[in-house]
Amino acid sequence: MVRTICFYFFFSFLFTSCYRDVNKNVLSTHETRFDEVFTSIIAKTDTNVVEIVSKLGNEILEDKLQNIGNAIGPNESCLQIILVKNAFGFQHSPHGKGRIYIVKNKKVIGYYNGLMYNFNAYLDNGILMIQPEENCPFTKIDFSKEIPSNIFLLEDSCGGGNAYPFCKE
Repeated sequence: MVRTICFYFFFSFLFTSCYRDVNKNVLSTHETRFDEVFTSIIAKTDTNVVEIVSKLGNEILEDKLQNIGNAIGPNESCLQIILVKNAFGFQHSPHGKGRIYIVKNKKVIGYYNGLMYNFNAYLDNGILMIQPEENCPFTKIDFSKEIPSNIFLLEDSCGGGNAYPFCKE
């Protein structure tokens, strides 16, 4: 009986150790691929959405990256706006979040983090228009005078919403 219990614990330990190693490899490969795609998006003007999907068993890690264009920044500088939507967890019910990266001279200067996964954003005459969720109003972000230290996105018609700080790189 003791021998059976020892074998059980040994094989359980061995299996979970191998699973963790496989999980680390998948995560490492995904992060490397993300970095490669992100760098290529900065270098190009292509506005197509690029998806990176990694699966392990019934878990998923998915990134959607999109360059939505350029906005005029302070001192008439050119700011590139890149959206990243990240989903993770079980395939049947993943969690998600969003980020808006601000790039100047091909270098990331910062990002707004923690947006809902299904947020919408586009540029309208150099003004960033963000909608945190469907059926929410759009918020206008003008970068021409400064890059706001935080943005407040309306999430209902009563003026309620959330503030998202600008995180510098």
